[in-house]
Amino acid sequence: MSQSNKAVTLASRPVGPVTEDNFKIEQVPYPQISDPKTEVIVRLLQCSVDPYMRGRMSEKKSYIPPFELNKPIQGYAIVQVVECDDEQNVKYKKGELISGILPFQEYTLINVNHAPLAGLYTPHKTLVNGELPLSYGLSALGMPGITAWIGLNHLCEPKKGENVLVTAAGGAVGSMVGQLAKIQGCYVVGVAGSDEKVNHIVQELKFDAGFNYKTTSYAQGIEKHLPNGVDVYFDNVGGDALDQALIHMNKFGRIALCGAISQYNDTTVALGPRLTWLMIGKAIKMQGFIVGFYPELWPVAADAMAGYLLSGELKIDETVYNGIENVPKAFIGLMAGENKGKMIVKVSEKN
Repeated sequence: MSQSNKAVTLASRPVGPVTEDNFKIEQVPYPQISDPKTEVIVRLLQCSVDPYMRGRMSEKKSYIPPFELNKPIQGYAIVQVVECDDEQNVKYKKGELISGILPFQEYTLINVNHAPLAGLYTPHKTLVNGELPLSYGLSALGMPGITAWIGLNHLCEPKKGENVLVTAAGGAVGSMVGQLAKIQGCYVVGVAGSDEKVNHIVQELKFDAGFNYKTTSYAQGIEKHLPNGVDVYFDNVGGDALDQALIHMNKFGRIALCGAISQYNDTTVALGPRLTWLMIGKAIKMQGFIVGFYPELWPVAADAMAGYLLSGELKIDETVYNGIENVPKAFIGLMAGENKGKMIVKVSEKN
């Protein structure tokens, strides 16, 4: 009997919001090692669905190649080596954990000489030794946490007492940005898409204030909660949120452009840039960034985040789906804002 190897493939390119029809769960061949010196087989333990993956589902030119039709989609994942030649393989041993952007399929062949997109790395030592939950390797100690730390600290350089505004504050990145800013003594306001999320970030994550953009306009929310203006804006949304932040920025304000989830499903290109003339008189710095462009900062950020987790200063929210067949539901739920914190799919347990 052949070994099962389910994969999540892209069946069609979405037009507008993603639906389950855009995916297919199918059996793919179980991998075989042909060169024991360079190849290992890994089992998928946990995988991350993230907003940037929406861009990969289209054929638009971007900083990252699009997914191929009828091939497994890819994303950040934690896998474990299950088959290898411990005597001949030059890099990995059976049982080792590996992280990176990998295919969403139960078993994958990895060639150490042909590292996949974004490379491979060993999860942080606190995950390997069990001090922290393995899922944190996809949140605080993975791409979202590193994104939060680099975007806030490296690009925005917040100072104690400054006013910080964060959109998508109930999501994986935004929830950590707000907490990091609070740790540094800032006044933090978060924007989320439900009263429940606003209450959560204020009561549980200790944001100073928040508002629901579905019932309170960005202009009204900022004017109410940040009457003295915004010094640092961490943008996960784009569109009107960015416009209003620019209007309310203080002199020498800093803006980190992390995402534009309000526009990911647009079928037409929004006109712009708008209101950038405001940046001149206020000497505002605005910079887009991709976390993968800063590999030298990943270890620094991960160590800092691990320290905050171990001290209890940083709290992590997770929304978990179980089973590889639920990847489509998890991604659709993420794009609809149904998640609290990091959206993760757990596929199998570590041996």
